[in-house]
Amino acid sequence: MITQTINDLQTRAQAYPTENFNDRIEAIATEFRYMSDFMMRNGNDPGRHELYAELKARLRHIAYDLDVRSTLMEQPYIKAWHRQLLNGDTSAETLQSALLADATPERHHESLYLAFMALLTSYHWGRQQQEEWTVYLVSQQVSVIDRATLVSALTLSAIEHFDKYKAACLASVYAKATDPMVRERAYVGCLLSLNRISDDEMTEVRKPVLDILGTVEVAELFMQMISCTNALADAQEIRKELIPNILRNQPYEIKDGKIIEKGEGDDNEAGKDYDPDEENASLDAMEDSVKRMIKMQKNGSDIFFEGFRQMKRFPFFQKFVNWFTPYYNEHPDIPKSEALAESSNFIERVTTLGPFCESDKYSFVIAMTAVLKSMPENVRTMMENGEMGPLGMHQSDDDMLAPSLLRLQYLQDLYRFYNICPLAEKMYNPFSELNKCYIGVATATHTTDKEKRNLCLYLLKKDKQMPVRNTVARLLNRFIDRESFDRHYCHAELKLLSGDYPVAVSLYNKCLELKPGNTSCLRSLAKAYYLGGDYEKAAFYYDALHTLQPDRLSYSLNFAMAMTMDGKADEVINELFRLDFEHPDNLSIMNTLVWTLLHAGKTEQALSTAQRMMKNSGAVGDFSVCLNAAYAQLAMNNPVDAVETLRLYYNAMPSDKQQGFIAMLMQSMNADAALLGKYSIGEAEMNVIASQI
Repeated sequence: MITQTINDLQTRAQAYPTENFNDRIEAIATEFRYMSDFMMRNGNDPGRHELYAELKARLRHIAYDLDVRSTLMEQPYIKAWHRQLLNGDTSAETLQSALLADATPERHHESLYLAFMALLTSYHWGRQQQEEWTVYLVSQQVSVIDRATLVSALTLSAIEHFDKYKAACLASVYAKATDPMVRERAYVGCLLSLNRISDDEMTEVRKPVLDILGTVEVAELFMQMISCTNALADAQEIRKELIPNILRNQPYEIKDGKIIEKGEGDDNEAGKDYDPDEENASLDAMEDSVKRMIKMQKNGSDIFFEGFRQMKRFPFFQKFVNWFTPYYNEHPDIPKSEALAESSNFIERVTTLGPFCESDKYSFVIAMTAVLKSMPENVRTMMENGEMGPLGMHQSDDDMLAPSLLRLQYLQDLYRFYNICPLAEKMYNPFSELNKCYIGVATATHTTDKEKRNLCLYLLKKDKQMPVRNTVARLLNRFIDRESFDRHYCHAELKLLSGDYPVAVSLYNKCLELKPGNTSCLRSLAKAYYLGGDYEKAAFYYDALHTLQPDRLSYSLNFAMAMTMDGKADEVINELFRLDFEHPDNLSIMNTLVWTLLHAGKTEQALSTAQRMMKNSGAVGDFSVCLNAAYAQLAMNNPVDAVETLRLYYNAMPSDKQQGFIAMLMQSMNADAALLGKYSIGEAEMNVIASQI
């Protein structure tokens, strides 16, 4: 009811008596009273409905402004700007003129800072402000740095409190701007702002905005947002598994201020024999870890989040504006350093071709100012000559202008701001509750069936990191062709993940009717049969897959596992020995062989293989490997060795995961009770083993 809304707003406005909220509210109340009085006197007013709609809109605008005033402007950092922003001239004309004026870099950045904060905290816009800022933000007379930065200010403002004119401005900038960075920032900002749209404005705003933006990239953008939210999980994998392996196996080390090859100096003087096989194995292990990191990066993982997280504590990042200013060497807040100037080629190459988002470029350069002086001269020479650089360096400037990459890097900047920056602690985080965000919902409505399929499969792979099944179900319900292969396959994958194996099997069989011999479907069908306990059929399909692709070791190993679980371990042992002979360092083959030998009752061979398996560099970090090795030791009545093997895995676990180890161990041993029972290991023995960890 409009009178109740007026009363509520008047109550809120009492907190700000020096501002003009009360005057604006009273003007609306007066107009409503006039309209009411005229109607009660039986006056015929053909414009009554239009006037009422206008009054409601004006009340919404006041409510918006009160939200900005009571939340955004009350944050400690912004509150310091309060008087300047409210009492100064922050009109578009004044702000834009200051930015276009000739000024020193320091003075210009101050003007940009003021314009950024003015846009961030601006009250509800009208069409005039939309048009003024659209013209400015697409103008070639304005630097790309300024335009991209102010688009970000507008984005933060529209995300915090949705304003249809600000959203329309972002959409227009995307449609009209010629600079790729400005375009893609506007695209991301506009779509993210739609998370905050009110029900009243939904119908009015969404369609015209989407008509401008298009929807081709919506599904991809949602996948990129999910990649950003997986940054911590990716960082843990890199920190616990990949970085130690790279450091342990790198061929160089720094000694006495010089880079030398490992093996030079003390060890050789002591008479240590050179082992080329050991060196090659170390290099291979390091290369594999580097390749895994590069593959993660190419798949959208934010592999630098953890490394640069602590560097966001630099004083540089105490300003809102610096989180979103595209990198440029002349930024006045970058500490000056003679060593930095001497490494200009290296800095230019990394900031131009490096795989960093903009805020990470500043983190990198500021960190380098602190360490360059202390670095050995030969290291600095290698850096300057292009012999050293971060993972994932691009080949040319053109690579950096791909719209998809620009959107991903901008999302990474936004993710860092909302999840690291103390200034954003009380602001709405668009990365929270991704299943409910507009971009996620839009993918179900505004994408093709092919795009829905790609998104479904991507989400299902990320199920361990976030609850995605409701989103997948929503996408499945919006497929145009409900009997297509893609829909049945995605539905089957969802059922497989959910543990509904009979339904998954039925759906996979429907897929095979539509596309006979499809390997992805055959592979998933075999897995569904295996997990559902139908080992005979699982073995049949894994054998068929091996026939189709004989070079895929995984099919041979899965076939052996299915045969073993079907009570036919003896029939596959010789093939596993052959594979082990041909691939002597393959951990998966050795692990499968140990498992199969135990089921076949060949305990001495199982123990011998387990002992060799535990010498592999990756064994300690693999629970299945350590568990099977422990089983082999228990089968030979070596409980002390079994406990020690399990303890190796326990000690290698992250400390925050160790608490759940005993439950995981007991669950695994209970699941394998039939095998352990063959060696007189029952509940009592299981509990004794668990108690010794």
